[in-house]
Amino acid sequence: MSIKNIKNLFSNETRQKTEKYWLVICIVYAALRTILVNYIFGKHGVNPWGYFACDLVSSIFFAKFSFGLITAWVDNDKSKFRLYLILTATSFFAPDLYIFINGQSVPHTTYILFFMYLIGATVITLLSLMSDYRKKRTNQ
Repeated sequence: MSIKNIKNLFSNETRQKTEKYWLVICIVYAALRTILVNYIFGKHGVNPWGYFACDLVSSIFFAKFSFGLITAWVDNDKSKFRLYLILTATSFFAPDLYIFINGQSVPHTTYILFFMYLIGATVITLLSLMSDYRKKRTNQ
């Protein structure tokens, strides 16, 4: 699929609808993640309602910034892309800071597994972005 076709898929009307759906998906993901965090970290002092509040707010920003990241990529706007990349990463990791700040006597193995998840998710995302960027450059 060429860049021109991708841009046609992302008309202003389509972008607005897609952004709304993406926001709902991010909020549902936050709720599901809260259940998992409560199961793993609840017994270690992490309040699930506090985490959910943090994750809910972060999810709203994450949805906005990550959608901006994709549209900046489609529009080939490198400065916006870099800005949205930083903002997306910050809003993605913000709820995890809540766990580190509020977790008490969390076993080291739990933190190691948690870090492995974060590193794995980050690496997969970056590799996907780099692959898509390379494909985009060869199609131009």
